[in-house]
Amino acid sequence: MIIKSMKNHFSIPFTDPIAIIFLMFSLILFAPIFSQRLKIPGIIGLIFAGILVGPNSLNLLSKNIGVTIFSTIGLLYLMFLAGLEIDIKSFQKNKNRSLVFGLLTFSIPFTIGCSVFYILLDKQIFSTLFVAIMFSTHTLLSYPIASRFGLSKTEVVTITTGGTIITDSLVLFILTILSSVTKDKLDAYFWLRFLGLVLVFMFVVVRLVPIASQYLFKKIRGDSGIQYLFVLFILFFSAFGAELAGLEPMIGAFLSGLVLNKFIPHTSALMNRILFIGNTLFIPFFLISVGMIINIKAFFSGIGAIVIAVALITVAITSKFLAAYFTQKIFKYSNNERNLIFGLSNSHAAATIAVILVGHQLKWLDETILNATVLLILVSCIVSSFVTQSASKKIVIQELEATHPQTADKQEKILVSLSNPSTMERLLDFSFLIKNSKPSQPIYPLMIVLDDDMYEKKVMAGFAAMEKAIFHASATETLLEPVIRVDLNPANGISRAIKEISITKTIIGWNEKPSKVDFLFGTLLENLLNLTDKMLIVTRCSYPLDRIGKVQVWFMESAELEFGFSDWVSMVVTLVKNTNANLVFNGNIQTIQAIRSIQKNLKNTVYNSLPDILAANFYLESVSENDLVIFIAARQGAISYQPSNENLRKMVLKYSDRCNFVIVYPEQKSENRTI
Repeated sequence: MIIKSMKNHFSIPFTDPIAIIFLMFSLILFAPIFSQRLKIPGIIGLIFAGILVGPNSLNLLSKNIGVTIFSTIGLLYLMFLAGLEIDIKSFQKNKNRSLVFGLLTFSIPFTIGCSVFYILLDKQIFSTLFVAIMFSTHTLLSYPIASRFGLSKTEVVTITTGGTIITDSLVLFILTILSSVTKDKLDAYFWLRFLGLVLVFMFVVVRLVPIASQYLFKKIRGDSGIQYLFVLFILFFSAFGAELAGLEPMIGAFLSGLVLNKFIPHTSALMNRILFIGNTLFIPFFLISVGMIINIKAFFSGIGAIVIAVALITVAITSKFLAAYFTQKIFKYSNNERNLIFGLSNSHAAATIAVILVGHQLKWLDETILNATVLLILVSCIVSSFVTQSASKKIVIQELEATHPQTADKQEKILVSLSNPSTMERLLDFSFLIKNSKPSQPIYPLMIVLDDDMYEKKVMAGFAAMEKAIFHASATETLLEPVIRVDLNPANGISRAIKEISITKTIIGWNEKPSKVDFLFGTLLENLLNLTDKMLIVTRCSYPLDRIGKVQVWFMESAELEFGFSDWVSMVVTLVKNTNANLVFNGNIQTIQAIRSIQKNLKNTVYNSLPDILAANFYLESVSENDLVIFIAARQGAISYQPSNENLRKMVLKYSDRCNFVIVYPEQKSENRTI
């Protein structure tokens, strides 16, 4: 009985569900670890793991329905993330560049492929066309590498993603035509049905899904589990709709990512959950499944297979590089940006497999081409991963070296003063949005306990509150390092913490009604402004921060002359990147010019030249709950200080029920203050 049970569990290939799941999770866990030891991209490790256990090697796993389902989910998830993480405003602004790259990465490989394989395949037109359109495809297999380096919102990644959809759509459209021609089904009814279904699909996904998403996200706010299930529902609804319309499901997955892009902030707990599950589970399944179809032995089946394989690999890699090269020359990108485009667009996987399998089923492509294509998939994925990782590293290093000198040598440390449990989450959420440092750098939540007879109980209550803060931050994988201080008054405790921890930015909440004690001895803000020169940020956020659509920044004359000028500009830019919001700068022309000089690549930004910050009264009449208004104030005696500073509190109180407000006091050096 035991022997029979053992045979059932260890039959080759595995048929027992537990054995299959155990093996898959073992590969997902250990393949990246070994890859790291060998200093190769984790993606390559997962593909080689698939080769090792696949039907063409140890034959431990077969392409059964379970593996197929998870690998399909992984591919769709990959395209969904590409749409979700893309900078939607940059995507819209650079749609013409995406179109140019898409046409180049389609036409150059197609033309070269036709020229070479028309001769190699004995002038067989249909066989040549199937191989040629296969060269034009690519899968964003190495996209997670660029995303991990924080480049998912850069222009070159954006146009590469857009170009991927264009070239793969053209390929799959031509594939549909070729299949119909060979089956004699290309008639007027085919075209009417195809175009009609595509139009219906686009209307539903682009028009109706955003309306439903906005309504449901409002209704289910706070329930992250239901939100995640809704995201998955939209993903597979769009993918299935694309399939019903005669398109490739991954096009629907990408569109669903674009549609949900504006509803899911990059720093939100929901986005973290989407990325975590995709990168940890679904996408590795897809990468392993890619390895499972690769047959290394096919390369040694004969001289003909070697010639075809070498020709396929040479044409594929060369043509994709040429497409990236011409894109670089047209749009004047750097060599590293060109290499990133090439790395992302060089890998052949999902769409390539679809084209070759259809050609093989229709008897236009033989086993030699099929096996050679599988080797092409392996080589292109390896090249893609190495090139993408190398280019991403160099681009990040370049960006760090180009950082403005005032901020380049600073290590950002954010302190959040917590005193009111009802505002704790909003204060922390704001700190997540402005955080622009390494994930390993924590945020410091601070609680000040007054030194009285009850201080011990208050300290214990403070630890309980900090546990809630840590739990809240864990949803976004933000590291917190709680700080509790016992002091005679809050201002002294906060200023001491700022000095001891070398804090660069301090966030405090809005004091609605100053007490009589505050009137006599000064408010917390007034005392802090005198005790520390570091940046102080006062927030009054009445509405959820994950719905910010526009950030309006108002600043005083001569704000550009302050020591902390570049710091607050950088903070605003980080906030906008993390929320995908529109950005509006309001102030005098000299400060606007200074902002442009240190943020030369700032896009989707409006600059309004206005004489005085009091002009905000007029503009604030039209704000909504999706707006965030930031006032850049100044300490008394600072270069940019004006009497109108004292009116900021009145403006905030007047319009506080309409939108979120923030007042920023930039870092100040004593020598910068006037006498």
